[in-house]
Amino acid sequence: MPIILSAGQCHPDQASITRTLKATFGSSVSILSASSHEETLAQAKERAVDLILINRLYDSTGTEGLKTIVDLKADPGTAFIPVMMVSNFAHAQEAAVDLGALPGFGKAALNEKATSQKLRHAVTAENRHPDNG
Repeated sequence: MPIILSAGQCHPDQASITRTLKATFGSSVSILSASSHEETLAQAKERAVDLILINRLYDSTGTEGLKTIVDLKADPGTAFIPVMMVSNFAHAQEAAVDLGALPGFGKAALNEKATSQKLRHAVTAENRHPDNG
């Protein structure tokens, strides 16, 4: 059962992402959410998450998602967690990958087969958190 942390999404986008995750992984997927940079970092350290989806800009604070990726990848306790940027902007996707994220997807691509394939790949056995088996 994958545990996915979705960070910085507005309510409508979170609902769309939740539908995509449930369509991809079934009802067994556990979806957590974080509304701030600090909350994302705290949950990543406290929970054995298999994937973190980070919005380009946090809806509630305006914080850049790239800052969260930098901080996650700099901490040995969270650096191994797969991260994907959620953004329709190619430059944001490229910057996220340059910082160590997996290739992400835009909200416009939520219903595409390629997005489900990326999500499944991100939570494969070699990417899973050590505490989740």
